[in-house]
Amino acid sequence: MQVLRVEPTPNPNAIKFVLDAMLGSPSEFRNAEEAASNDLAKELFEMDGIEALFLSENFVTVTMNAGADWHQVHEQARKTIEAHAGEGFTQASSAAPIPVIRDGAHE
Repeated sequence: MQVLRVEPTPNPNAIKFVLDAMLGSPSEFRNAEEAASNDLAKELFEMDGIEALFLSENFVTVTMNAGADWHQVHEQARKTIEAHAGEGFTQASSAAPIPVIRDGAHE
């Protein structure tokens, strides 16, 4: 699974990772206990600073604690998400790589 782009959300403490795979039905997790049955969510909650997760269709929204290091969470979450490639997720048919937006600049 590849992160195609990262998008801001209306919540300044949340970032949206758009993927090249379909994750299935929407799932919301507010803590590690709720995420115990979802391997990706469980692993994301192992990171410092994660407050909540929302997985739906082809994206993961990560909400961080107000004091979390945005750059650290961004890099760790991206690596964790991409490490779950081939774990039963359906490839999105029309997905094509799109530049990542970081701090308002394209890569």
